[in-house]
Amino acid sequence: MASAQNGGLNKPSIIGTNADEGVLLVAGLANQPVGRIVYGGVLSLLLGDAGSRVLPLYPAEGNDYRPAMERFVTDYLFFRPNQVLARAAKAPVYAYEFTHPPSVSLWPNVPGCKDAACHSEGVPFWFHTLDVVGIKSIEEDALSRDMAQRWGQFVRGEPLTGTTGLEWPQFLQGGQYLRLDISPSAFQPDKPQCQTLDSIGYEQKATLERIDRGRTLQNR
Repeated sequence: MASAQNGGLNKPSIIGTNADEGVLLVAGLANQPVGRIVYGGVLSLLLGDAGSRVLPLYPAEGNDYRPAMERFVTDYLFFRPNQVLARAAKAPVYAYEFTHPPSVSLWPNVPGCKDAACHSEGVPFWFHTLDVVGIKSIEEDALSRDMAQRWGQFVRGEPLTGTTGLEWPQFLQGGQYLRLDISPSAFQPDKPQCQTLDSIGYEQKATLERIDRGRTLQNR
């Protein structure tokens, strides 16, 4: 965020996130169902009074609020800050969202990552090192080759068409992303709740201070 505030990216960049970044972080906080009261308390701890504004934007799907927390964490800590940075860029930016749930997860002990694109799961695909993590799928190998090819093309200053021939649009030309999945596609994310997150801001100093105050009170 400091880069965006100081004039943005001034060199061509690739920037993006995974679709389910928040799953891993929430799993580290709660391995049992979370109710509305606890969910609201977590939002208040992170956002102060603004937590009550976010609560209805990420409703529960049933009685367990962990999926809602995961979506919020994904948007607030990963997706939207990256998008703000991309919007402030002074040079071409290519944005992506990795949405493919790998057949072999990097996080086998986290149940929520079984059918999700969790934090860092795209790394073996970018570097085409699927064999290291035990992924042997032909379709996933093709996706990895396409991603690695695009990375190489970016470094060489070539058109970013990968192995599929699908052109990767520049973010600043309409805010488009490349969806990295078995069938890659260009798309424009639709997350209206992020407008509220923008009004709250992404400065983490105040959040850390609230967490420290909570720890102090807990230790008294």
